[in-house]
Amino acid sequence: FLELKDTMYENIKENVLTPLWLRAKQKPSFSSGTVLFFGILVEDIPQLVVTFLIEEKIKSDHPEGQISNAALVNLLFAIFDILHKLAQAYDLRKDVQNAGYAFKRTIKAHGFWVESLSLSGVNQILSSSFDTTAKLLDAVTGKCIQVFECESTVYGTVALGTSKVLAACKTAAFNNCGHIRMFDIATGALDYDLKLDFVPNFVCVYPADSGSFFTGGDQGLQRWHMPTESASTPQLISTYKVQGGVQSIAFLDNDTFVSCQGSSSVHVWHVNKEEPTHTIRANENDVQVWSVLAMSSTMFLIGNSNTKKGLIKSIEFVNNQWTICKTFDEHSNGIMSLTKINSSLFVSTSHDTTAKVWDITRAEPSSLFTFRGHISSVSSSVYLKEEQAVATGDKDGAIHIWSIGKYLKDEENQSLLQHAHNSDDDRISKRENQS
Repeated sequence: FLELKDTMYENIKENVLTPLWLRAKQKPSFSSGTVLFFGILVEDIPQLVVTFLIEEKIKSDHPEGQISNAALVNLLFAIFDILHKLAQAYDLRKDVQNAGYAFKRTIKAHGFWVESLSLSGVNQILSSSFDTTAKLLDAVTGKCIQVFECESTVYGTVALGTSKVLAACKTAAFNNCGHIRMFDIATGALDYDLKLDFVPNFVCVYPADSGSFFTGGDQGLQRWHMPTESASTPQLISTYKVQGGVQSIAFLDNDTFVSCQGSSSVHVWHVNKEEPTHTIRANENDVQVWSVLAMSSTMFLIGNSNTKKGLIKSIEFVNNQWTICKTFDEHSNGIMSLTKINSSLFVSTSHDTTAKVWDITRAEPSSLFTFRGHISSVSSSVYLKEEQAVATGDKDGAIHIWSIGKYLKDEENQSLLQHAHNSDDDRISKRENQS
């Protein structure tokens, strides 16, 4: 009986009390469209009834109490005004407001999935989509600066300085091949088309050498040299021995990177070695690690794509081995992307239509805030440092830009307090030593 009682308590705590507590700590979110619709219900419609259907009927000078023609005209205009406000409420249904963040703007970038988001210069976003295009967007104005026609699904893009863009594309034909296309940013023209014998899931520039890039997919992981004056075509540098392909990678430092492959295992590599130096398995056998994010040279995060529960785990290098330390489990569906803001904050996006801001240093692994501006799966994200905002893309092709300046200020204030506290401790220690 006691065991049954404990089991019931744990179930209630996990499924009822904990979710209610987490929800209570979140600040309320609401849509501008919802507020406008509520105003129509409590003000416009009652006013219409009282003014035209009661007053005009009761106070009418007509012997039979009929409504005058002038009143009918006013009635029609009032109905038109209500319909106009209803249309506005529908358009503002995604305009989510909250005291904790400011919703800045929405960019209708694509007609379908926004597969990836990355930066290109200051306040410029590179987006890729299943609609066969990649686009360069102005994050401040929302305008499209350039369109790159890829003729097939684009899984990822990355900027090479301020002049070139690399796009990882699937071959238009129904086969297991793909290509890396290099475009000119200024003109949108295709400069080079590198054929691959696998479909690339991503492309990224090697941080220690901007003249080379990494790409990987279901059948391989490779590093290539960019075309130069002496070599007009990309040159293959390394082919890494992977099993099951690679979904994404993240660099811990200039010599080390970590990869995930859609299974329960992640691998740590040295850039000059063909085989992984470490292999780490998640605790759950059914976890499919789909996203990986480096927070430092000794810590990275992984996110699973399991549809039952979106889990994020922190893995740290402790006592000469990689160890799973924390689990972040507030998402109700699979994790689609992870984005670093600074050394302690990161953003996660999920199939559950939300994005969350987290602080990796908190003792309790709970989110700082949840973005609820999307109505479909949130597939990608990028941090806009100059804007102090996060851009998130969804299944419908929309990109929402949110301000997170409040959380950056909170963290800065905490850092200042900690610095002041440490300074006080140092002064006390010096006085004790002098005495």
